Amino acid sequence: MRQLTAPAPGVRMRFVSGGWVLDHVVLDHGGASDTLRDGYANLMAFKPVSITHSQIQHSLGYGIQHAADDTSDYVSTNSFSDNNAEDVGVF
Repeated sequence: MRQLTAPAPGVRMRFVSGGWVLDHVVLDHGGASDTLRDGYANLMAFKPVSITHSQIQHSLGYGIQHAADDTSDYVSTNSFSDNNAEDVGVF
């Protein structure tokens, strides 16, 4: 199993290739408040990502932001709270 670490504060992940699986994770205090370039979400999925049973919270932007052609259901299998923008957005 691979462990991901990120510098404080918060987590900002960008997935540019498919095949990632995240289960029972907490994404907290990531995301910027203004531009896509800075990472507007706790998790930015340029390709579909399997994320389930997870908490996505306290983003200055979106909880999860994904590509327009990504039809994954990120909402029904995760918990969202206190994201400044919407919980899930499209870029």
